[in-house]
Amino acid sequence: MGRTASTRKTEEPVGSQPAPICRRGEVPSGRSRSTRHTVSSDAGISPSKIAQSAVSPKRKASTSRLTQDYWESSGQQAITACAPHTPDESREKRSSKRSVRLARRDLVTASIPQQVAAVATLPTESGARTLQDAPVPVWSRELMQEATQKLSAADPLLAPLIQEHAAPERLLPTATDSAFHALAHVIMGQQLSVASARNIAQKVKDACGGHEQLQAAAVLELAAPQLLACGLSRQKAAYIADLAQRFHAGTLQTRTVVAMGDEELYEKLTAVKGIGRWSVDMFAMFHCGRLDILPVGDLGVRKGFQALYKLKAIPTDEQMEQIAEKWRPYRSLGSYYMWRVPTVKAVKAKVGAKKQKVKAAVSAVPIVE
Repeated sequence: MGRTASTRKTEEPVGSQPAPICRRGEVPSGRSRSTRHTVSSDAGISPSKIAQSAVSPKRKASTSRLTQDYWESSGQQAITACAPHTPDESREKRSSKRSVRLARRDLVTASIPQQVAAVATLPTESGARTLQDAPVPVWSRELMQEATQKLSAADPLLAPLIQEHAAPERLLPTATDSAFHALAHVIMGQQLSVASARNIAQKVKDACGGHEQLQAAAVLELAAPQLLACGLSRQKAAYIADLAQRFHAGTLQTRTVVAMGDEELYEKLTAVKGIGRWSVDMFAMFHCGRLDILPVGDLGVRKGFQALYKLKAIPTDEQMEQIAEKWRPYRSLGSYYMWRVPTVKAVKAKVGAKKQKVKAAVSAVPIVE
């Protein structure tokens, strides 16, 4: 049975009309085309065009204003946190970020040699830097001249030494050289005089083919007796062989080592057999050209502190830290001048040499009768 007029009035609002019956694919007349109506491809209108026409121009403008207000009021941090892509972000920038995520994902599953090689070429996001571009401060001639002036003003006892010996060229970085070559020299020089260490290093270079710089592959070709014949102890020969193995395998590389920060440098290099705090200090000062190294484990530096500052005994690490606080951030330069402090033994030797010269000069004068 059909519905009565009274029933229709209670169910439908006043002025409404009953929905006309339409065939599939047709849109009722008097209504806007909406995505809620199913439209088949036979109708000749694509669904995307229907979706675009479903929003009125007035509503489009309102939505655009709300979106713009949201981006402007949220701030850059909120935009970055809430949305994967900011409105003003370029396509290249988004592609770069995606490359970084993929490269880091692959890096986690790589082997250690692959990781070391991959880190140096890792793509970076906007504002980040590669290891080769890492902003590690090192010495330059201009900076060293400026530092000598500041140290002279900050420490009056150091000023005469600076004036006498000038700015040391030895502290300028040689990071373009092989880090293996420098670290191997540091190991050879442990607990030896400079002359003895230089003599042993020359013999090792001759055994490796006479090249100017030691190569890890050449050292690995030498047998243990050959290294011992150069004057190395068994321990030092094992240390240098272990170091050569790490550089040859790629777990250590010159470009990654010299780009590390000071703390990371200590952490990575002290993990190598035979390299301790003193060795890293020497490498950081004379190879990497670092500005703020205080080699508290060096006996010559300790004796320099004792002689210059009139201490009764060789200073402790804490005393050296306290005295050198005025040198920051140029403690490497102040430490270098400690090797130039005339110690008591050196003064006695110098006086004795002068006496010998005077005695020789007097004995050479002919006696006139």
